Amino acid sequence: MSAKVTLKHIKDFLKKASFKTKFITPVIKNTIITEQNTAAGLKEVHVLNIPHSGNDYDPIAWLVDLEMKHPIFGVPEGSKPCEQALIIMANRAINIYLFELKGSLENEGNRSLAYIQEKITDSSARVAYLLPLYIPDNAFDGVPVNFWGIVCYNYDNIEEISADQEERKTEIYKILKEKVPPKGRLYIEDSPLLEEHRIEILFFQNPNPNTSSMTINFQDFYTKRIGNTDLRCLH
Repeated sequence: MSAKVTLKHIKDFLKKASFKTKFITPVIKNTIITEQNTAAGLKEVHVLNIPHSGNDYDPIAWLVDLEMKHPIFGVPEGSKPCEQALIIMANRAINIYLFELKGSLENEGNRSLAYIQEKITDSSARVAYLLPLYIPDNAFDGVPVNFWGIVCYNYDNIEEISADQEERKTEIYKILKEKVPPKGRLYIEDSPLLEEHRIEILFFQNPNPNTSSMTINFQDFYTKRIGNTDLRCLH
């Protein structure tokens, strides 16, 4: 008689496999967000001073490789992933940062604001769908989940457009071209799970745009004081 397989067995298998393949890795120090495209102008972003528990047995911070090529954890067909997601359990909330790296921002193509918006939309939904697998404890049911989009880039090649052009009315255009510093909220409309959610998008330009790496501080995009780090998701 074959061994009995339960839903718990399947969840445990997937959870262990995701750590073994490094689809999800605990963060216990500064981390690096990487771009898989070797021809990219911006290949890595160093994130400093991330809050952490000090060990990888009960971490409060995780890094998810959204671009991984894998039969189980790989990118779903048709989905446009951001590079990586940084998940931090702090101030009694699950805070999710979706990182997108660009050598330049352009008016059209896969460096356009519209394309970036699609990537943030797809990635926020994907991470939201995965969360219940890794956080099955009912104690987390009332914990808020917050999303941010973090766009790091070298050059801004997006042309200013006239007031009568349709693109000027889009929120993501206003965020980048009409606000200093460039930040704002993006309304996610085409994800049933997140249809009422607003994601704040922050843009960070490389101070040395001729280089392929840059550094940002965690407090650059999370300005609240970290008071509570008592949420734990053991692995």
